[in-house]
Parts: sequence; C-alpha cells; structure tokens
Amino acid sequence: MRTTSRALMYGLYDEFQISLKCPHAPPNSSFSICHAQAAFLSGVCEAMLCPLERVQVLLQTTKFHDKFKNTLHAFSRLKEYGYREYYRGFSVILVRNSLSNTLFFTLRDPLKHRIVSLPQASRLPCSLQHWIGDFIAGSLLGATISTAFFPLGVVKNHMQAKIVSLPQASRLPCSLQHWIGDFIAGSLLGATISTAFFPLGVVKNHMQAKVGVNYDSGLRVFRDVWQLRNRSLRNLYLGVHLNFTRSLVAWGIINSMYGILRRALAPFE
Repeated sequence: MRTTSRALMYGLYDEFQISLKCPHAPPNSSFSICHAQAAFLSGVCEAMLCPLERVQVLLQTTKFHDKFKNTLHAFSRLKEYGYREYYRGFSVILVRNSLSNTLFFTLRDPLKHRIVSLPQASRLPCSLQHWIGDFIAGSLLGATISTAFFPLGVVKNHMQAKIVSLPQASRLPCSLQHWIGDFIAGSLLGATISTAFFPLGVVKNHMQAKVGVNYDSGLRVFRDVWQLRNRSLRNLYLGVHLNFTRSLVAWGIINSMYGILRRALAPFE
C-alpha cells in the first residue's frame, strides 16, 4: 500500500510538472505556484487509493480480526455493503494528501539546497551530496510537517547545525552532500507535515474502522473523537511520537532514493 502510494505521489508530481510546464521542471527549485499546483493534483490522484487504505484500516482493527481474513476477503465482504463502503473517509484523505503533498514538494528542494550549500557540505563529492540531500530532506519533511511551521523551522535549523558540526564532513564527497541534503530536507518536512496532519489520520481511521453503519461527515467524526479524547489536544495527539519517528526515517529514505533515481535516469529523459 505505502509503496504504491509513494510511487504515485512522486511519479504523478513529475508528470503534472511537465503538463503544467512548470519553470525549471525537475530537478530544480520547486518553490512556485506551478509546482504547488502539480503537488496538489498528485495528492488528489493519490487519494484514489482510498479503497486500499480503507481495507488496511479494517484489517488493523481488532474487532474485525475474525470477520476479515485477508485483503482479498475484506474487499469481497465490503462489496456486500455497497461500493460506497470502499470510499468511507475519502474526504479526509483528499484533504490530507492534497495539502501535505503541496507542503512537501514545495519545501523539499529549497530545504535540500540550503543543506547542500552549507560550507562543509560543499566539500563533499557531488553524487554523495545529492544522495544525502535527498535522503535527509525526505525524512525530515515527511515526519515533521505535522506539528506546525514554527517547529519546522526550529527542527530544520537544529538538523542543519548538526550537519555543520560534523567533524568528518569536510572529507565527504559531493554526492554525499546531496544525499545528506535530500535526507534532512525529506526528514524534516515529512515529520513536520505528518505531525501537523496527525489529527486527520485519527479521524480517517475512526471513519474507516466501521462497516455497514451510517455515513458521517469528517467534521462530525472529529467532534466525536474530540469528545472521546476528553476535549484534550494532548489526547488527540496520542501516538504522535511513533508517527513522527517513523516519518522521520521513512521520508528521509524515500526522498534520498528519489533523488538518486532522478539523477541516474536524467541522461535518458
């Protein structure tokens, strides 16, 4: 599920950049309205995977362990309730994906370039600069955008300070610089965005962990969850630390590997 989702996310973003004729389309700066539109559209298309996410939530819900044996079985059983059941929670997923993709892709390149342009990073081999830049950018972006924009700046500065102070940084090749830049940018943005949108994930899970009941709007479910969590923001974010940690690592890897593949395939474009 996650592999398919990320493949669509990155692939469609590149395609929409080309279709919209964004200036300096990949792999250059993405901080523009055109790139934001491409990212938004990729998020909308990614939301079409709602049925897969819906089944995943059901299989992870304890009370349905005896009802659904596996993915195919869950798909076939849901059909009995009508096709609308496959798209329960779609509105929340649409908002989450479109907005988080917009933030991630527009901030990713500026953050990576900031990391790669650090004095000590410039001494690294070029290929390594890109790889590290992509990896770190993806990790940090995927996990941190979930708290707020201020924490994003704080975390970014903190991460960049650590890179500058690395004792062996001056001996790293240019390719490592890019790898570090991508990794940090991805980590910061990914972690921050996923943290900021964590409540949407909670609402989405509550909407999709039901079968054969009335359809409630995302706002109605949020109110129910808010009451269930004792009207406490802290309780609403229960488990966010695990989400943050996972996003920090996952988005760093995803973004850095994307950068490596983009550079490797560039001669064939």
